[in-house]
Amino acid sequence: MSSARDLSNLTLAHEIIVNRDFHVEQPHLPQNSLEKQVKDIVHKAFWDGLESELNDDPPEYEHTIKLLEEIREILLSFLSPGANRLRTQILEVLDMDLIRQQADKEAVDIHGLASYIIAIMGKLCAPCSTSILLLLFWRVSSEKGRMFMKCY
Repeated sequence: MSSARDLSNLTLAHEIIVNRDFHVEQPHLPQNSLEKQVKDIVHKAFWDGLESELNDDPPEYEHTIKLLEEIREILLSFLSPGANRLRTQILEVLDMDLIRQQADKEAVDIHGLASYIIAIMGKLCAPCSTSILLLLFWRVSSEKGRMFMKCY
C-alpha cells in the first residue's frame, strides 16, 4: 500500500515538474447540494468556534494550540531531509510548550504566529501561490504585508 502511494506521489511530482500548465482544481459542488451545505456549515462552525474561544475573557487557547500543532506537523512534512535550518526554525517558533506557557499568561501572539506560518508557506509553496499567500498575510497582519515581502 505504501509503495503504491509513493509511486503515485512520484508520478504526480513528475507531472508537476514537467508540465507547466499542470494544476489541481478543487471539486465544484453544486450551490444547493446537501454536500456543499454541510461543508459550509461545518467550516463556519469550526472558525466561529475558534474565534469565539479567542474572544473569550480570558481567551481559551486549547483548540488554537491543537491547530498550531497540526500546522507545524504539516509544515515539517513538506521539508526535505536536508532542510535542517528551516526545520529547527519551525520547531523553535512553533514550540508548543512555550505557546502553552504563553497561553497560561494570556500572552500568545496569534497574529505573529499566523504571519510566520504564512511566510513559511510562501517559502514552501509554488511561486503561483504567492498572490494567495500575500492576501492571507494582509488579512492577519496590521503591517499590510511588509514582513511577507521581506521573505522574497
